[in-house]
Amino acid sequence: MYAPNQWFEITLVGTCAGQDIINHFYYAQPQFIEPYEGSILDVGNDFASIVLPDLVEVVSTSTIFTELLLEEHVSGSAVASYSILGGGGGLRVGESMPPFVAWGFKSIRTSREVKSAQKRIGVPVESDISVNDATPGALTLLGALASALERPFSPANSGVTGLVPVAITRVDTTVTPHVKRPIPLFEAILDWTYSKVTSQVSRRRN
Repeated sequence: MYAPNQWFEITLVGTCAGQDIINHFYYAQPQFIEPYEGSILDVGNDFASIVLPDLVEVVSTSTIFTELLLEEHVSGSAVASYSILGGGGGLRVGESMPPFVAWGFKSIRTSREVKSAQKRIGVPVESDISVNDATPGALTLLGALASALERPFSPANSGVTGLVPVAITRVDTTVTPHVKRPIPLFEAILDWTYSKVTSQVSRRRN
């Protein structure tokens, strides 16, 4: 684990059948690397071009994304934010599952100090699920999304890695009682994998 001086939080906000669909994604400079040279808008553009195209392929047309909220943190404080209003949505045609149903993804952790990160991406269509799991066709699309979630972001025209996806640890469990860390600790995520059909009810911030 390490505490980068600079990191970004991306919040993708959507709705389906009146229920909010919210996911948080975290990116930070790799350990021992200089600060990211791109702008906060570059981060949003990278997410929109690298992750979103595969994400919308696995959710129903009833899922509408309304906002992409970007926050830049330096030395533990939010120093910049930017909101991109949406209006686009999922591309999977068919009867949508109830809005609490989601595709579950899990990161492969590289350290026991960091819990595996999880993502719940919704909402699937009924035809992509069989016997409570993804159909072969859906698995192909979910694998593509897992690969997109692993990809780093690079400053425009730089050709170098600027930000990598990370798992975040906000609470210090080495002391009793546990306390919130002033600066979260991070671990680079090297691998995401589809895990199961799951629920967005009582979801954790992840």
